[in-house]
Amino acid sequence: MTRITLAAASVLCAVSAMAAEPQVVHPLDGVACTVLNVPEAQLADRHGPGVPILADPRPDAATLVTASNIVFAKTPRHVVNGYAEVVTLDNRPGWIAADKIRPFDPLARCVPSLMSNGRVGAG
Repeated sequence: MTRITLAAASVLCAVSAMAAEPQVVHPLDGVACTVLNVPEAQLADRHGPGVPILADPRPDAATLVTASNIVFAKTPRHVVNGYAEVVTLDNRPGWIAADKIRPFDPLARCVPSLMSNGRVGAG
């Protein structure tokens, strides 16, 4: 019975470790937090079109993902054809219409970071 209890406890510990939140590996140099510059109603509309992050700085480029409220933009700001260079949450380069993002609140804390799951997050 003791072996069964020990085995069950080991399995539970392993599952708990896998479900743990990702940890910061290191801050990302050359990336700054920005926020979407869209009306609150558009942010709240889960079924709306959202703001696309594109593969290239042009309107007909492929959409990589829809932007989240926090957008990780390259710094110094790099704008080409009206599109700002950004980093997606899965750490790919992308482009967003420059007028769709604005600086992050300077009184709030946001450190763009590479996370232990390979994604980009606010550490």
